[in-house]
Amino acid sequence: TNGIQKQKIHFEFHHNLIIIPMEVNGIELNFVLDTGASKTVIFTLNERDSLVLNNTQNVELRGIGTGEPIQAILSEKNNTKIGNIIGVNQTIYMVYDEHFDFSSKVGMTIHGIIGYEFLKNFVTTIDYTNKLILVEISSHFKTPKSKKYSRLDLTFHQNKPYLDGKIKLPGSSEFDVKMLIDTGNSDALWIFEDHKKNVLCPTPFFVDYLGEGLSGSIEGKRTKIQSFQFGEYKFENPTIAFLDSTATAYARVFEERNGSIGNQIMNRFKIILDYPNKTIFLKKNKSFSKEFRYNRTGIELSYFGKTLV
Repeated sequence: TNGIQKQKIHFEFHHNLIIIPMEVNGIELNFVLDTGASKTVIFTLNERDSLVLNNTQNVELRGIGTGEPIQAILSEKNNTKIGNIIGVNQTIYMVYDEHFDFSSKVGMTIHGIIGYEFLKNFVTTIDYTNKLILVEISSHFKTPKSKKYSRLDLTFHQNKPYLDGKIKLPGSSEFDVKMLIDTGNSDALWIFEDHKKNVLCPTPFFVDYLGEGLSGSIEGKRTKIQSFQFGEYKFENPTIAFLDSTATAYARVFEERNGSIGNQIMNRFKIILDYPNKTIFLKKNKSFSKEFRYNRTGIELSYFGKTLV
């Protein structure tokens, strides 16, 4: 942390994604802050980005999508810098598949995603209204005194944060769900269809492109459900995408996971993510009651395994 107790970082909120500047080995690049990412990944570079990566070897990455794993380079012992927060000996994965073009889908140059490796050591406040992130070391953080904040426990699996909630489908009972908090997802909710538990997409729905995963495009059935709730917060008629088992095979390795909460819900709060203490604080902002709309970007991936060359 370079001895710094607090750091403010301004971000761009583009296509419902949090985009922050980060230097990698002295080169400034744009990264999506993605709580659903356990690895730091670079996937767009051009001739002007004269980035040198250290200690490289070939690997494969797999993510949500119906395609095959994607070829990547694992690079170790890199230096990163976000504001005045310096990271040393950082591991970075670089995708060099020319067909994987996330920037064109978002409409601005995005070089990669960063999540757990940045968030794991800090308490991170995300203020969507003012497009500001406040990063504090855990020992410096003071629990918010305002009664407008609620505190919820997080559970972690493979370095990703989960919340417990409930969904209510039209004309059926409520289901308990364990949902990934996923700021790399620009939708409101994704849910995995589950025939055994009768969690199935209601009608009417329409099939749509949901986003780009490292294993190909992600499609699902878009519709609205009666409600979604976590903690004291209840959302009526939110948009939701139901994903089938083909596109979500790797995500279902964590059997308890039922889906994802994306930025169309998270941006209705000021949120404080306390990774060291596995806690989230939430306070409604002025966007809390706005109508839900459909969105068309989002990314999700996981580490699949490496092959030494």
